[in-house]
Amino acid sequence: MLFFTLCLAVLLLTLTIYASDSGRVRTDDFADRDPDDVLRQLREGNAKFVAGEPRVIDGIITLRERLAKEGQEPIATVIACSDSRIPVEDIFHQPLGQLFVISTAGNAANVPTQGTVRYGVEHLHTPVVVVMGHNHCGAVKAVVVRSEESGKFGEMLEPLAAVRDSLPEKLGGDEEAERTLAIANVEKTAEKLLADDDFLRKKAEKGELRIVKAMYDIKSGEVEWL
Repeated sequence: MLFFTLCLAVLLLTLTIYASDSGRVRTDDFADRDPDDVLRQLREGNAKFVAGEPRVIDGIITLRERLAKEGQEPIATVIACSDSRIPVEDIFHQPLGQLFVISTAGNAANVPTQGTVRYGVEHLHTPVVVVMGHNHCGAVKAVVVRSEESGKFGEMLEPLAAVRDSLPEKLGGDEEAERTLAIANVEKTAEKLLADDDFLRKKAEKGELRIVKAMYDIKSGEVEWL
């Protein structure tokens, strides 16, 4: 009986170590709400994604049920581009309920985006907002080459075109020009979030909110923090 008990204890200890070290995403606890702690978790998660560690979620059914019953408690709001190559939860190696994601072509700070960020910070209490652009962005490329886009898509590109026109030097039509505009757009979006919203600005001034800028490489999977 003693031998059986010892074997069972060893087995449980082994499974616990495996679950924490094998790349599985823990779902039995939420991260600290401190901005520095959240950023650390996002950086560590991206490192796992770059390394190709699988995002296996233990207890997914239980997690879905808990989120449905208790509501969401995301640790960060992420503004990203509407692009099938930008799986935000995978990029940061996070399970359901951890990231409040806003996706729009060109990740510009339009009214719907700004309003959604406000909701994430005020009502979901996310201490971090990540504004993330990426390389090979179709919206950015369209603006760089001055493509004549019509309809609502054309209207949506107007803020991005304004960022282009505000740059001190005229852009060429190469990938370096696209990167220059993508980074400038990320910086403008982050700036506009604070400039247009007193609530967000006061939260940031108190140290309760961190707005961070980033670029995602769709080939390497790496997030570059700006």
